[in-house]
Amino acid sequence: MLPTAPTLTDEILAKPLTLASIDYLLKRKNQQFEDAILYDKSEQITLQTVGRNVNLRAIIEFSNACALDCDYCGIRKSSDVERFLLDRETILGLAQKAIDMGYPGLLLQAGEIVTQGRVDFVADLAREIKKMATKQYSKEQGFRIIGSIGELSFGQYKQLKDAGIDRYLLRIESSNPELYAKIHPKEQRFYARDACLDKLKALDFMVGTGVLIGLPEQTTYDLARDIMYFKRKGADMIGMGPYLPAKGTPLAEKYDRKQIETNLHTENLFDTIKRMIAVNRIYNPKANISATTAMETIQANGRVEAIKAGANVVMPVLTPQENKVKYSLYEGKNDVKSSLDILKNQIESAGRTMDLTIAGDPLSWVEHLNAKHRSK
Repeated sequence: MLPTAPTLTDEILAKPLTLASIDYLLKRKNQQFEDAILYDKSEQITLQTVGRNVNLRAIIEFSNACALDCDYCGIRKSSDVERFLLDRETILGLAQKAIDMGYPGLLLQAGEIVTQGRVDFVADLAREIKKMATKQYSKEQGFRIIGSIGELSFGQYKQLKDAGIDRYLLRIESSNPELYAKIHPKEQRFYARDACLDKLKALDFMVGTGVLIGLPEQTTYDLARDIMYFKRKGADMIGMGPYLPAKGTPLAEKYDRKQIETNLHTENLFDTIKRMIAVNRIYNPKANISATTAMETIQANGRVEAIKAGANVVMPVLTPQENKVKYSLYEGKNDVKSSLDILKNQIESAGRTMDLTIAGDPLSWVEHLNAKHRSK
């Protein structure tokens, strides 16, 4: 139920959001009435901009080998997890499965092995998958391929673009360079990763990035800066989820859930993530926002609540079970059920629709491309 008298939230949402006002919206505790206003506003904007449909992308995690040593990640270089690399035929078979099931696109994701051989391998996969998809998808509908294999050169990104990769996902994890440095080894530099997002944008990729919420020493001010960073970088796809400890990682040893919730002025990390989604929808209305798997890990109806808050993308994993258990970025990741029937029920229970014939290109990217063409 919404309050009858105007509140501070009403006043804030009636004006363009600022860093201070975003910080206020994120840090409140137990203010159900004001949260109801926030979620009502985000729902209005969701329906007015990206619409009622929730878009699906299948994920193929084709390798867990990684050259990076991020302090939070379960497949970091120093982890003792058994490594795997799916062969070409297996990956193409999974891609065909996604096509046959009617998915409008898929994500090819792996640990970051930045070699020319890896880029060539992914480019070859993209070309072949696009050929496979043209047999079942009209030119108008299309089939979107998302790449996510790490920090590359401009030329390597262009190679992937030319091969048929339409979108690229490169998570920044935190837009605060100081916080970024605390969760990565010194050779992994914030500004190098940040520059990669600019390269991708220059090549007209649909660009995706995202952050972890609930990191040690993170504040709501950091999260407010993240939201503004997404707009500044022109992010077309935004993914946000809770930091969940992975066994044996340096950050897991520092994890103190109560202290983190104190830092973020919340009694429930899930509520903070929901607010992040809602405020992002208001501040970045034309971007696609994911209801991440991790949301479902920390709360049984996590996807439903994320969609209600403003998310419009769900990404189920098609990786074979024997490999999926080795691609465990955090505890509980592989316990989430994601069949099409389950997803359809979740999406409809959130008051949305699931139409697999819709490609779901981010409206922000469509408008960016149209403006670029008009200027020529």
